[in-house]
Amino acid sequence: MDVKKILGYVLSAVGLLGVAASSSDVIKGFLFGFLGEEVSGMIGTSLLVGSLVVLGAGVVLLFVASRGNKGGGGEEVPIYEGKRIVGYRRR
Repeated sequence: MDVKKILGYVLSAVGLLGVAASSSDVIKGFLFGFLGEEVSGMIGTSLLVGSLVVLGAGVVLLFVASRGNKGGGGEEVPIYEGKRIVGYRRR
């Protein structure tokens, strides 16, 4: 598997977990409850925005990685007829 795809999946998973954590009052209260309700709300909003950015970056990275595999890309190798090269083909 391509490194870009793995990184895209990891970023997408972290982004989804962040969105889930920021939308759950129980998790926000557990993580940031000691700071007070107003500060906890601001941190929750920041967590949501950051998580959406990370999720978007992961999806874009997955799209770029999957698009790079299409289109007949690859190394060109020569086609020989005897000792003479008559053309090239992609692996």
